[in-house]
Amino acid sequence: EMEAVIADIDSVIAEKNGVNPGEFIGQYEALKGDAYRLLGDVEKARFGYIAALRTATLDRRLIQLKLDDLGPPPASFADDSSAAVNSETAK
Repeated sequence: EMEAVIADIDSVIAEKNGVNPGEFIGQYEALKGDAYRLLGDVEKARFGYIAALRTATLDRRLIQLKLDDLGPPPASFADDSSAAVNSETAK
């Protein structure tokens, strides 16, 4: 049953990757982060949440909580991405 749900989530992500979400880009990226988190892909979830944080169209605190809940990024994660997000949230 869970495998079917995961397959559905994966197909939705694949379908929507070609869509231009326009003014809803923040919500779109946050949902991608949520979907990848459900799939267990923490790295892609992290990138989705970071992309969502870089927009000003949603509640940044909620996205930051989701990002923080993923735990610290691996050593191979780009330091400049984390620094950019931290400087944005400090404003």
